[in-house]
Amino acid sequence: MTTSVPIVDADGHVLEPADTWLKYIDPDFKDRAIRIERDNEGREVLLFDNKPLESLRGQLGALGGIELEDGELARIDGEYTYEMGSPAGGYEPHARLKVMDEEGIDKVLLYPTIGICWEGHVTDPALATAYTRAYNRWLVDFCKTDPNRLYPVAHISLIDPKGAVDEVIRARKEGCVGVYLSPDLAARSGKQFTHPDFVPFWSTVQDLDMPVGFHVVVRDKPAFSEFSGTGRESSLFFFAFLPQFVAPAASSVPLQIFLLGSLFVLLAVITDGAYALLAGTAGDWLRCNQRFLRAQRYLSGGMYVALGVAAAVSGNGRE
Repeated sequence: MTTSVPIVDADGHVLEPADTWLKYIDPDFKDRAIRIERDNEGREVLLFDNKPLESLRGQLGALGGIELEDGELARIDGEYTYEMGSPAGGYEPHARLKVMDEEGIDKVLLYPTIGICWEGHVTDPALATAYTRAYNRWLVDFCKTDPNRLYPVAHISLIDPKGAVDEVIRARKEGCVGVYLSPDLAARSGKQFTHPDFVPFWSTVQDLDMPVGFHVVVRDKPAFSEFSGTGRESSLFFFAFLPQFVAPAASSVPLQIFLLGSLFVLLAVITDGAYALLAGTAGDWLRCNQRFLRAQRYLSGGMYVALGVAAAVSGNGRE
């Protein structure tokens, strides 16, 4: 341990080996396993149920890309493969432990990377559960290297409510300490989290004392515009943010959520109103201030002169 208080990475990610699902999926689904292949032009493609993820065609290394500087991916000339973007610490447990030692991290909760890409693309409930089960099996094996430092978070798909219950029970027995859910509405057949079909799942994770975490997803199409069913992405924020301030033993939980949400809206109205009032007052003052207007004209004219000079000096870029 580096300190008396353990340093925990609560959002660690693995980079699943390209053959994870081919090795760990149930035999009945092997022909539909997640895998990486080459398209007709020789570019890498990530396949879910034998269909490609178009948004990362030829750029699968972007799923990792841990060692890239900001903006470097856009400057790469040619293909950036999954292998190129996958340092050993993402898929090899001993290498991960070495990285943790170097960074002073004592424990890590591990989430998927390829796993955050397929929900919303896969519509077959049985296949979705087979995908999560295969990943969870691999992740448990990964974490067995040092179970006191590497903690597996099970991937569960609610598109298959019964399969989700069965898999969370199995994963808990195997050593998973929590659950990862996609917040994407398409990942649960358009149903809200409060849908009656999900009551057995919520009861199960509560009985198993398994916390549930949400993570952003990768999609070919925008994922969050339908989160609340009304197109308000703010619902995702409230769902994740407000419950941490609720005290179930104090009073009614729905009442506390309502009051906290109302307080948030009230503060937003007050602050936004104050900004608007200040901006309007400042605007009126600036429009009547001759010194400011004169300075503004000088500044604008100077900028146009500078741009003209720069254009004349640089020419049109031709030899």
